[in-house]
Amino acid sequence: MEDPCNRTGQLAVTHRPRTDGNAAVRVVTQSRLAGHAIIGKALRYFGPEGLGFAIADRSERHARFNGHAGSVSIVLDFQEESRRTQVQAIGKEGDEQQMREFIRTL
Repeated sequence: MEDPCNRTGQLAVTHRPRTDGNAAVRVVTQSRLAGHAIIGKALRYFGPEGLGFAIADRSERHARFNGHAGSVSIVLDFQEESRRTQVQAIGKEGDEQQMREFIRTL
């Protein structure tokens, strides 16, 4: 069976229980956008001008945002074979809706 996030426009969501009661959530998709464009969208969506998260760290391949309830990380991995970028949004269960909405913009 094909991995649901191997094609552009589809996403996969995984939940991993944590000891503090909040599940860690990972939302993954593939995008045809370049890495810098994806990070730029993430900065606008999650950052101070968007959802109001503070930008904690960023590079060409990732961005991390701190909010009042936790943090969200955007991690990129360029897939040479498919010429697409795998995009992972990682955070707590309470941020899942925002992460899904961001991923859908890609």
